[in-house]
Amino acid sequence: MNITRTIMGNLRIVLWLIVLIGALVAISPTYGGDGFSSNLEFGIEIEGGSTIILELQGNLVQLQGERDPIVEHLIEQSAEIDITKVSSDDETITYAVDDLASVKEAITLATTWATTTFDEDENTFTVEVTDNQAYAQLLSSITNGSKVTLVSFEDAEWFEVRRSLTEEEEQMINEMTRDEFEEHLLEWYDEQLGDLATVTALQNRVSPQTTQETRDILSTKLNYLGLADIPVKTISDNRYIEVEFAATELEQAEELITEQGKFEIKIVVDKNSSSQATDPEQDELALLVTGDAIKNVDHYTNLSQTRQWEVPFTLSKDGAEEFANKAKLYGATENPSAHYIVMMLDDQIVFDAPLSTSFAQAIESGNWNGGGLSAQFGVGEEAKESARILWIQLNAGALPVKQRIVSKGYTSPALGDVFLKQIVMAGVGALLVVAAIVSLRYRKAKVALPMLLTAFSETVIVLGVAVVINHQLDLPSIAGVLATLGTGVDQMVIITDEVIRGEPSSTTSKIRTSLSKRISRAFSIIFASAATTICAMIPLAYMQLGVLRGFAIVTIIGIIVGVFITRPTYARIINLALGKEDLTSE
Repeated sequence: MNITRTIMGNLRIVLWLIVLIGALVAISPTYGGDGFSSNLEFGIEIEGGSTIILELQGNLVQLQGERDPIVEHLIEQSAEIDITKVSSDDETITYAVDDLASVKEAITLATTWATTTFDEDENTFTVEVTDNQAYAQLLSSITNGSKVTLVSFEDAEWFEVRRSLTEEEEQMINEMTRDEFEEHLLEWYDEQLGDLATVTALQNRVSPQTTQETRDILSTKLNYLGLADIPVKTISDNRYIEVEFAATELEQAEELITEQGKFEIKIVVDKNSSSQATDPEQDELALLVTGDAIKNVDHYTNLSQTRQWEVPFTLSKDGAEEFANKAKLYGATENPSAHYIVMMLDDQIVFDAPLSTSFAQAIESGNWNGGGLSAQFGVGEEAKESARILWIQLNAGALPVKQRIVSKGYTSPALGDVFLKQIVMAGVGALLVVAAIVSLRYRKAKVALPMLLTAFSETVIVLGVAVVINHQLDLPSIAGVLATLGTGVDQMVIITDEVIRGEPSSTTSKIRTSLSKRISRAFSIIFASAATTICAMIPLAYMQLGVLRGFAIVTIIGIIVGVFITRPTYARIINLALGKEDLTSE
């Protein structure tokens, strides 16, 4: 039988050739006046670029104080009235006030963070509030309305105060040690709190959960900007975020990391499309506010009564005024059901719904202050996923906390060229050494050449997969490529030894049976080795542990390509090359 016809008729070899050609097309290597070029994306160590380290602004605080005086102070300060405590228990506090009817609205607005009920006959109102709610609202009030959440850190509960540094503090933090600056913050909090509460512990940082959340949002934001696979990782016990921009000047990198993204809230002023959903191509839309008007975005949550998923967010004072004025201008408060509110990210609709009647009334009366906005979905896992996606999209333009650049640097492409040349030399050297060892071991070209060809093709396929998934090849990733080259040759040596091992049989059928068993035994070893290595690499790839992630991803790709494509191909090629010849003899 013609050997060419045999090869082309073998599905494993055909598959290998198709994948290899596909990888070469994906890489698209070319050589011109500017030297070698391809679709491979290299990391900052090779292409050069910028590295920026961010610190998230905020404080972790622990408080001690009496709940009742705190609540009384907060209500009197916000509503600008005098109230008198009547009674209290572990869950509620009752207050009396002169002419409750005239101040009821002010009290309602002053206690949005708690549950309030009114008794107009007795001129009393009752506030249902916990100690933690009172502490959180107190911290928010002394930090100009900063968002305060209860978080777990170092096996204890802390209040995370997402306050931004003042201009004076921006200068101080660069001149003081960490302990000195935290001592300054402690004195500042004690001064603001007065006799209401005492700070028992303070750290100038946000929680690891917030750092990781911000990292994910930054990564999403960069993807929205068309910069896929930019390494964004947390460092130093989740205190800082490090971002690497390959082939990007430092100034441009700073702009990318600090820009908020294009988020817009619009209103349908003229419905021209026949469908209920908004059609930007046919319906006339008017801009209400942009993403700059968003003050903060809360986590998506499940409503306790309806079980619907929602994404709450709040506009700034100026943003709320602009939103309300334009809504009145376009007649939305007079006919809310006919005016859809449309949220758009990068000119794509992410949510639209008609203006609710209660919301329209609040805008018309002037009682709306930018809060209470939410995008509501249905129930179930699909609705939860929709809410999660919208939450990510909103946060892509509004990070949970403000960030501060604490370190930045730039790596010259010239230095990267040196690294790349060294890597190419290392790869060529590795192939030459492998070729020498294989040639010395088997001393037959029909064994050495297929092995080296298959090993080289495996490296090309791995690089092609990296291009397809937009993986950035940093130095650890390239180390993973070289590592898979070595393990690939090692496994092909196992296959070769099994093929040539054993005594010749007297019949052709016995030779084939024995050969089949030996190859099966070789692949059982290979599969077991591959499975254990993949299990070891998956946590490193999933946990995004800096330099280990690239190495783990490329190693997993190399193992999968080897086990399912190149190893079976090599086994078939070596059988075709050796035929029935007894290779145990010289």
